[in-house]
Amino acid sequence: AKNLDLEVKENCNCSIVVRPLDDRPGILYEILSEFANLEINLKAIFSRPRKDMIGKYIFYLEFELTNSELLKTIIKNLKEKYPCDINVVGIYNKV
Repeated sequence: AKNLDLEVKENCNCSIVVRPLDDRPGILYEILSEFANLEINLKAIFSRPRKDMIGKYIFYLEFELTNSELLKTIIKNLKEKYPCDINVVGIYNKV
């Protein structure tokens, strides 16, 4: 999520990968609550074990996006509240 100057068209979908640096009960719930607080509609959630850290997981999240500021806000909120790495996988039109 280093370059957030991505072109976001109205009513598109976005996919991100969140890699929490600590593993504890409730971390996924806390991450998802950030989306609920901003009234962001989640489309898909996948949890996969990390290849580089046994016992830790990455989360793939797909959600509806209405503007680039919303993307910046969710990434900022997640990084401030939870030690994690975030990568934007893609932004694409709804089908």
